[in-house]
Amino acid sequence: GAMAQAQATVDSPTPAQVNGDVHAEQKVAASPKQIAALFATRGMLRGAAFLYMTSVQSVLLSICETPEKMVRLQSTMDTIASANDFLLAPGLRRSLDVLGRKKILLAMPLVASFFRTWLGLRPSLTAYVPGRLLMGLLLPAYISAVEATFGDLFGRGTDRYQWWSSRLEVFNNIIGTCTIYLAGRAKDARTGLVASGIVYGIMALSTQLFVAETLSDKMRSAPKRIWVDPFRAASFFNQSTELRWLAVLAVLERMPLYAGANVNAAFRRKKFGWGVKETSRMMLADQVIGIVQPTITSTLHKKLGLQSAMALAKCTQFCSEANTMLTPVADTMYLNSAAAVLCHGNSALNRLMDRAAEEVGA
Repeated sequence: GAMAQAQATVDSPTPAQVNGDVHAEQKVAASPKQIAALFATRGMLRGAAFLYMTSVQSVLLSICETPEKMVRLQSTMDTIASANDFLLAPGLRRSLDVLGRKKILLAMPLVASFFRTWLGLRPSLTAYVPGRLLMGLLLPAYISAVEATFGDLFGRGTDRYQWWSSRLEVFNNIIGTCTIYLAGRAKDARTGLVASGIVYGIMALSTQLFVAETLSDKMRSAPKRIWVDPFRAASFFNQSTELRWLAVLAVLERMPLYAGANVNAAFRRKKFGWGVKETSRMMLADQVIGIVQPTITSTLHKKLGLQSAMALAKCTQFCSEANTMLTPVADTMYLNSAAAVLCHGNSALNRLMDRAAEEVGA
């Protein structure tokens, strides 16, 4: 929860770290081929992830037989994955400055391709559980590797870095929208999982052929100590009263997110008989809203202030959950997607944390 978020801030990879000392930022030539390859592979990740998300619930239900057993399985996996993320992910992110970016960029899609395809061809807990746990570690590391690569190419925090990052997010939203549209026309859930595995495989091949390593040998950290104390983040939040309260807010915010992700899908399936087609429509609506959401979020932050914008988001989320629980009409589920335009995730909370950290010089 909050500690993992602080670890991501404190231990996020920098373009140059040698023996723990940050030196001048490495900057390598950003060739059009490298940029195109990064955009293509990130787009494939978004597409493959949505193919998986629209299909996995149906396959897991066939394995677990009842929605209740499926929710318990997913909740258990989420708990274990969160513990792994807390204990191991910071060290894995730090390894980007030791091993380089490309190894992580390549490892994640290879692992995903194998387990997604296996789960689609032969659904079983043996195929699902190890893949879920490994992806819980590798996916955040992959995102960090992409961010570190962009930092190497454009300089972390520069205007060029922000410009290219925002264009990448728009591109991903477009790819995600197209993928969800196609996923709703998949023959069945197992076909969607196999398709996801194939896309991950193409992603790995494209990474190997077209994505170059951006961390030079002289800029790599000495392989002294990769593991990071998972309780290091506690000292980050303990620097001021405001940071401590923000940590509490971060924990409270994430709790319903973890629970709702699994419960809502199973609840809709049991109450309304939703399958792959209905789930993909819901995700398509969410994705369309996601394209305009950043602009609206920025406006809300400016007009209302961060605290008020965050309060509005939480009130809207409460109404959406109440709608899910109480409505007798399945089509009103799509109102939740429309309401999400006011729910800007944890962006306001992150900005409040950044401000509080700056005040104490963290």
